[in-house]
Amino acid sequence: MQSYPLALSPKAATTIQTPGRTFVYESGVTDPPGADARIVIKPNNGNEIILRPGQGFSLAAGDQATSWNVRAYKDDLPLAGIVIIGAGEFKDGTFKIDSTSGVIAVRVDNTPENRLPVALDPATEKALKENPVMSYTHSRTVNGQQYVAVQVLAPAENVRGVIVEDCTMLWDGSSNLFARLVAKAGAAPVAQVPASTNGPADGDMVIPYIKQQLASINAPTRRIAIPAGCGLWVWSENPSARVVTLLTIL
Repeated sequence: MQSYPLALSPKAATTIQTPGRTFVYESGVTDPPGADARIVIKPNNGNEIILRPGQGFSLAAGDQATSWNVRAYKDDLPLAGIVIIGAGEFKDGTFKIDSTSGVIAVRVDNTPENRLPVALDPATEKALKENPVMSYTHSRTVNGQQYVAVQVLAPAENVRGVIVEDCTMLWDGSSNLFARLVAKAGAAPVAQVPASTNGPADGDMVIPYIKQQLASINAPTRRIAIPAGCGLWVWSENPSARVVTLLTIL
């Protein structure tokens, strides 16, 4: 058995020239994520079979294909993944997400990336309730440009959603110029005409006034959930603004 990378462009198919009797679709994801990730496989000596990520099949005992034609079941989006081909068997100890029905996935391992839920220690739970703390997984610092969107988080990074925990603008405090945090899927927000109006022409303004450490602008800190597939940009009136954003990437 051997693993092979799978990369399918829209409206395209690929042929894997590898002998074997077992084909496993180990994993696969569309771009953007969340669409139908099923694939259609046709061994050179058999019929077409549709697989979801985590599924596989074997030919009859004694049969062996020399090549496998693979295409996306819904071929309007790029798709990437891993397939396993060979003459042996494959076992998987995880439950997969059904890409068409949306069934919730449950993992049976307990790693730093995929932890099993456990009860809090009573002392820890009491401390968190009495003294709330802010947690984050990523810190991003960007230098603003005047009336130009500067990327904080790429849409491709936001696979399962992002929470903005805090956002602060650092500058010399010489004037009350604004900076905003904008969420948008796809390309960066573009300027209004004229550019000196109060923000970009598109995107969601999730923080109208990013708080400043010295000035009167001091937006209340609140957790903001950003939908999957949306990137984050800083839109600044001040070309010397330096913005620090604390994020929890889910």
